Amino acid sequence: MMASATAALFAVAVSFAARYRASASSAGGGDGSKSAKSRDLRSVCVFCGASTPTGPGAQQYIEAAEKLGALAIRFGSQLPHASPTGRTMAERGIRLVYGGGSVGIMGVVANAAHQAGGSVKGIIPRSLSAREVTGSFVNAGEVELVDTMHERKARMAQLSDAFIALPGGFGTMDETFEAVTWTQLGIHDKPVGLLDVGGFYQPLLQQVRRAVDDGFVKPAHASIFVVHSDGPGLLDRLAEHLLADSVLDWGKG
Repeated sequence: MMASATAALFAVAVSFAARYRASASSAGGGDGSKSAKSRDLRSVCVFCGASTPTGPGAQQYIEAAEKLGALAIRFGSQLPHASPTGRTMAERGIRLVYGGGSVGIMGVVANAAHQAGGSVKGIIPRSLSAREVTGSFVNAGEVELVDTMHERKARMAQLSDAFIALPGGFGTMDETFEAVTWTQLGIHDKPVGLLDVGGFYQPLLQQVRRAVDDGFVKPAHASIFVVHSDGPGLLDRLAEHLLADSVLDWGKG
């Protein structure tokens, strides 16, 4: 049963990869081509948790999520005093793509973008919608219902030009590493940003360095991760980040 399930998931990945490049442009994502110029960030997917953080770092995580969400409108508006880099990004208009929930950090980032007048697109499985879409914030932006977690992640990837992971738990880690793996394998050509609030992602980056040192990850593929401690700086780096060649060419064979 495990082998057949793995084969089925691999078939889904192959099928999605074949359709991906043709559909990403019309859906709002990039075309996946490498370029020496800045990446056109029209949609950025933010991975974040449905849990509300606790402990000493809780407030800084919430504030970082609010700030990042508000950037969807600040970078999508004509800012008269924006820096040259900020003005270039403002002219693009950045849409927030996220997991569709209204609770925890997920709700904070989406609500901040919505309240600021930004474009918001949520993707959530039907089975989670009753649990994670609650309270007064149920109509912030557009929410698309899907059947499975796999569909959710594939759809979020399809709609986005880059990814940002806020501090989060297992779900956030799962989404982040799947996006990294798909870039490594060439299913898409998109960088993954880590919003390293309060050094949250330093232990993970140390583990990545260990994987490189022990030969499990190529040094060039470790550069798929783009790291910064604040949202504006991370978006700037994502827009200009060039990726190493992927392992496979999914357009052949």
